[in-house]
Amino acid sequence: MTQADSIFVGSDNDVNVKGVCKARAPTTPVNDATVTFALYTSEANALGETSAISGTNGTCSNVSGSNGNYLGAIADNQSSLLTIGTVYWLGVMVVTQDGMTDRRAIPYTARGRRGR
Repeated sequence: MTQADSIFVGSDNDVNVKGVCKARAPTTPVNDATVTFALYTSEANALGETSAISGTNGTCSNVSGSNGNYLGAIADNQSSLLTIGTVYWLGVMVVTQDGMTDRRAIPYTARGRRGR
C-alpha cells in the first residue's frame, strides 16, 4: 500500500509483500509461494483468517527477479466498501512450496484522496 499506514477509499491500492524467505534459511528468498490477502476489521480476525470483509480478497504475484517480493492490488471497487477513518487489518498468508506458512496482520487506516 502507499503512504505508510493508509488505504485510500475508492482507489486502487498496491499490496506489497517483501522479503519472503525460507524459514530455516532466512537469507534464501522464496519466489514460488502462494500469497493471498484480505481486509479484516480486527487483528485477531486477520491472523485467524475469519470474517474477511466481503470482496476485499486477492492474490499477489512474484515480482520477477526481486528475491522474494510479491505484488497484488486491492481494486477501487473493493476499497469503496471501506469507511474513511476506520482502521482495517490487511491479513496476508504466505504458503511456500515446501509447506511453510507465514501469516501477517498489518493495520491500515482508510482515508480519502484529495485533489491532485
